Amino acid sequence: TLPAPGTRTSADAAIRRGDTVTLTYAAPGLALSMRVRAMEDGAVGESVRFTNISSNRTIDAVVTGPGAARAETP
Repeated sequence: TLPAPGTRTSADAAIRRGDTVTLTYAAPGLALSMRVRAMEDGAVGESVRFTNISSNRTIDAVVTGPGAARAETP
């Protein structure tokens, strides 16, 4: 059977919980990238929580592809 329309399946996830991902953050005059760990599964375009591996801080970011995410500027 097919999943209901609008229902995400595990096959849709570009990032899985526990994956190490490159997170980028860009603001005028500034570009940063860091390694983070996914706290949940996420498909491209979804907002997912990540943990910064160095500082253990939680960051919300949007999945941009397999192994990649982008932090939104406030």
